[in-house]
Amino acid sequence: MITTLIFDLGGVVLKHSRTIQSDILKEMFPEDQEEILRIWEEFKNPLTIGTETIEQFLQRVQLSIHTSYTVAQLKEQLAAHYKDRTVVDRELLELVDRLRNAYETVLFTDTIALHHAVNTTRHIFEHFDKMYTSFEERISKVEGKRAFAYLLRKINKDPEECLVVDDREENILAAGQLRIKGIVYNNTLQLQKELTSNGILLNSYGR
Repeated sequence: MITTLIFDLGGVVLKHSRTIQSDILKEMFPEDQEEILRIWEEFKNPLTIGTETIEQFLQRVQLSIHTSYTVAQLKEQLAAHYKDRTVVDRELLELVDRLRNAYETVLFTDTIALHHAVNTTRHIFEHFDKMYTSFEERISKVEGKRAFAYLLRKINKDPEECLVVDDREENILAAGQLRIKGIVYNNTLQLQKELTSNGILLNSYGR
């Protein structure tokens, strides 16, 4: 029986393009797009799993592109661009609140510390019982089923007790390798229909 619903953040709770960070960097450094994307591709995974800080990354940018901005200024610009380019789906969070009456809700997301700091101010995380971020846990969904096996140990659940909601099909397939059910998220209406088809009660009480 499913007791736990695991939600992704970006692309589910947050609406934004899949290439948001590279888009931001290209906008910030229009004359050095090729070089800035090279640096991003090289260090995005260390940033995601927290082995590289945003300050270290921006120092690399400074050295490579010779910008006059300080690390602190670049960090502030990145955060502002990220906030401007992302929208919290309040309708989805209202659904999470309803589901939380009967199910444990978990947020499991690949993110960097800078983005997390922005999202902490947006009253998102209090809608979930538990939260696990890649930069804090030192593991990314890029690692496939290993990431979901790690999460199962953290939340002390069997695969059959969980259902994953993620906008990336590859993550749903990875979870499926562990016999975790999953839904590829498109929009809230579609999610409600697929949750119902998986036996999830949308308006239940008494967890």
